Amino acid sequence: MPLSPTGKIDRKRLGTYDIPVEIDEDPNYVAPVTELEKEITAAWEKSLHRSRVGLYDNFFEIGGHSLKILETLVLLKPRFPKLKINDFFVYSTVHTMAERVIELMDAAEEEDSFAGSEEIRDLAEFPLVFGKNSKPFVSAQNHILLTGATGYLGSSLLYQLLQTSEAVIYCLIRAKEGEEPYQRLVDVMKGYHGAEITRKMENRVVAVRGDLQQSNLGLSPQDSALLSQHLDSIIHCGAEVKHFGSTDYFTKVNVESTDRLLDLARGKDVRFHYVSTLGIPEDLAFLGLWESFTEGSGYDAVATENVYTNSKLEAEKLVIRACEEEGVATSVYRVGNLSCYSTTGMFQKNIDNNAFYRMLKAMLLLGKAPRVHWQVDFAPVDYAGASISALALQEKSAVDCSTSAIRCKSLM
Repeated sequence: MPLSPTGKIDRKRLGTYDIPVEIDEDPNYVAPVTELEKEITAAWEKSLHRSRVGLYDNFFEIGGHSLKILETLVLLKPRFPKLKINDFFVYSTVHTMAERVIELMDAAEEEDSFAGSEEIRDLAEFPLVFGKNSKPFVSAQNHILLTGATGYLGSSLLYQLLQTSEAVIYCLIRAKEGEEPYQRLVDVMKGYHGAEITRKMENRVVAVRGDLQQSNLGLSPQDSALLSQHLDSIIHCGAEVKHFGSTDYFTKVNVESTDRLLDLARGKDVRFHYVSTLGIPEDLAFLGLWESFTEGSGYDAVATENVYTNSKLEAEKLVIRACEEEGVATSVYRVGNLSCYSTTGMFQKNIDNNAFYRMLKAMLLLGKAPRVHWQVDFAPVDYAGASISALALQEKSAVDCSTSAIRCKSLM
């Protein structure tokens, strides 16, 4: 076993080891038939170090993982440039991937509605208002449940709530082995805001052990009763923000968790603030669906190809439906690309998890960039946290159930 300098098993190095796979005779083996299937099979066999891959073998069940996806893409991209990382999660057999390649090759012949030198135009925020039949009044926000508080945006939002409100803030924290939830939160906040933030947190912040993926949010009976008794506001900022993975996983983490949190607000005077993504209008526009959406096709008629963006879209549907059909006072805040703190230049600790940063890093390392006619939004994370906090604490945000487009020019 590879060891770290402290004598512990080095799990990262262990994960890079190639383990020889001995192939037993498989009675269910089906050989590839078409030239396309054979080409994909050959790439899989080379990257996975297998002597034989069947037409219906699952990539992840025969030794595949995220690093192997990249190896395989290196082999396939020259011939099939439209293939993406997430295609391996959705089309995980040679048979389905071959069908996907044919679909992509056909689609490549169609002109992108935003390609070429077309004039860049703003996407009108939509829907501006929803839930006109929601309750005209809800209670003040003195006890707020915040999810995602240990994340980059969530920690900034917690900081702003501590500065601009008198509320008690309950932070849902996923337990880690050997680490107390409150201490984990304190360590994150100190890392971004210095040791003095701990004084602000005393008697104002309550760390609640839980997990968005579990039924009842993984809450203990005592914590469940505590929240049920005191909550008058929920700010849902927690999410899986990777841009690739299985649809089932993103549904469980980003969509079902939103429904569980809505359960805490249904039938009560509890406001619900949902932090979504600007990727929704952007992705729908690139698919040519944004105009039909804004002209009345509605949420149920649209979906995006990106698993992360689509999971946020599906969660938005739940939030708006809860407002319109059940009278829950909800608001949606679509956030774009987050940059560093405007005051200190500090960026998120897990910088390699930031998809936009990874793309910029790749351009710098390769010395190349896409030839695109493109404008990109950036929002300093402290601006984003301050904006959401200011909007969420307004009484109007609960009455109108409005989405709000916040432009950096206005903030500056």
